[in-house]
Amino acid sequence: MTETSTTADDATATQATTNGSAPTSADETTTAPAENAAATTATPESTDEWYATAAGQPGPPEVSPDGAAIAYLQPDAEGTLHLWVSPVDGGEAEELPVPFTLVEDRDPETGRAIRGPQWAPNGEWIAVAGERGPGRTAIWLVPYATPAEEERQRHEEEDREPVVLCDHPASDRSPRWSPDGETIAFVSHRDGHDTIALAPALGGDPATTITFGPGDDREPVWSRDGKMLAFCRRRDDGPDHADIVVYVHETGEVKSLTAEKASAIRHSLDWVPGRNMIAYVTRETDWLTIAVINTDNNAGWVVTREAGDKTDPRFHPDETRLVYVRTEGFSTVLCERGLHASGATTIDPGEGVVSYPRWGADKKVIYGFSAPQRPFGFLIQDNLTNTDRLPIQTGESDAPTGARFRQPSPFEYKVGPEEQFTGLLYRTSHQAGATPAVVYLPDGPLATRQGAFQIEEQALASSGMAVLTPVIHGATGFGAPLEADLAAFADTELEITDIAEAGLALQAQKDILEHRVGIVGAGFGGTLALLTAGARPGIYGAVVAIDPILDWGAELDGADGPWRNWIFRQFGSPVTFLDRYAMRTPATFAALLDVPVALIRTETASPARRAQMAEFTDYLDAAGVEYELIESPRRPLPVTLREVGKFLGEHFREAARAAGESEATTVEGSEDV
Repeated sequence: MTETSTTADDATATQATTNGSAPTSADETTTAPAENAAATTATPESTDEWYATAAGQPGPPEVSPDGAAIAYLQPDAEGTLHLWVSPVDGGEAEELPVPFTLVEDRDPETGRAIRGPQWAPNGEWIAVAGERGPGRTAIWLVPYATPAEEERQRHEEEDREPVVLCDHPASDRSPRWSPDGETIAFVSHRDGHDTIALAPALGGDPATTITFGPGDDREPVWSRDGKMLAFCRRRDDGPDHADIVVYVHETGEVKSLTAEKASAIRHSLDWVPGRNMIAYVTRETDWLTIAVINTDNNAGWVVTREAGDKTDPRFHPDETRLVYVRTEGFSTVLCERGLHASGATTIDPGEGVVSYPRWGADKKVIYGFSAPQRPFGFLIQDNLTNTDRLPIQTGESDAPTGARFRQPSPFEYKVGPEEQFTGLLYRTSHQAGATPAVVYLPDGPLATRQGAFQIEEQALASSGMAVLTPVIHGATGFGAPLEADLAAFADTELEITDIAEAGLALQAQKDILEHRVGIVGAGFGGTLALLTAGARPGIYGAVVAIDPILDWGAELDGADGPWRNWIFRQFGSPVTFLDRYAMRTPATFAALLDVPVALIRTETASPARRAQMAEFTDYLDAAGVEYELIESPRRPLPVTLREVGKFLGEHFREAARAAGESEATTVEGSEDV
């Protein structure tokens, strides 16, 4: 047994970069706009710096009352959230500094993003949630001045600072302004229970709790006239199962619209203009869909019936026209329709992933868009199919000019006698000949890696290797049956079998170097990588696991709500289903590992995962399994993956050269990212 403890920088410092460059091809394009004078020409140094400093994807935007700007939260490379405001006319984005830690508006059980920063009806304040002491959040009101007001305020008013709406023992989130701007509704968590509370927007009076329901009350949204407030009351049948409840502001009456109906997924409420009707997301057959319910008589109907998951409905402020996104497979498209229309019109800019559709002024539509070679950004356009689309500047810089990203293609493989799955395969088109390859498994709940910009896969593929991210049972995006299969077959090695079949299919490709396929995973993906390499020997030639889960008891004890709920939903309790968790614990198959193993422990890993690594290496030592333990400094995951890609690529190429195998050659051109 040989153990090496070093840093990831040391481990790759002597590896030669094998990336070449070539003129831009049809499927690998430059990403930074030529008119950006501050953009940097791509070099190995600038590329590495970009991966180290690239900001995370912005959260849901919300449009200012006049339609001139959007506000959103965006994490920096370290994951710290910042509040940004971007003009929709293409002007420069502005950060609004705040003296507290911002908190996203997400569902506590599923992690689903709900809404973004909330504008006051007069546009002068933005309400957000932020930390207010250990383990407690509060509603903060952040002042915002439009450019026309800035000079006036500079001379006539004192500087305004962010203020707390309610300073009380409860933990508050999800603020929503009433249409007249006088009241803010929010979710208040006290004594282990979520309730809906109201507070005067200008302060002076304490908050008033208006609900005391049997379930947690969340996602408040005001009717257009401010007379009613709708919200979701959680049921115990599932993390997204809820009733739709309405509070009548004038009388204080609280009535459930769905209490007598069957339990179902219900979330993402939005009021229909001019009607006492509420749109929401629910489950219809195998797909999520959008339905409406009448607050007067509890009657309703399904609005969208096409295939794919339909989510994030938003009605126009004054008309019964609806925008939403539809996800099927690797793509998510933007749809627009009338409430009673027979079908929808697709108005997005092409293959990729659309998110966060919002109505702007003059029937313009604002949304997020990302494609494999195009990092996430916001766009604005008319609600038409063939129309100009204007990018909205965000607060972060583009990739270096001349940087080349890979365009993945669907890759099909069999997972049984009658079932065939698809993954996304990233190739370097300006290489000729066979290349090594890796299967990449990301962290977290299993989900389809869509056709958006995936910085982790791009970082791995920058080594010149082919990179496959497979769809496996339990992943979202291909309908309810596939998503439910993992729980139904939790007593089998279902995920291991899927990943093994993906590796075998890669091995069979003529343009992949024979027996030069590795497997790389982060977090839960690292767990699956170790399991597959041990339980299905002979498929993968090397395994790299970054902060893998190695002890489920320790993992679940330190997990957040959405992650813990997903695990319990798929596999049940570890106390009750010991065998299921044993099949998903790397130590079960670790003694069979007979390929090079690299374990990477990062400074950014949770204390629970760092401790698990020590126990696992003790087990490997006792079993006589060789491995390399790499201590990685604090930095973003794509930086680590870029170095892993370089290291594995050179490892496989050296093995191929030693075996006399021909390998890919690289055409000259611009720097790869």
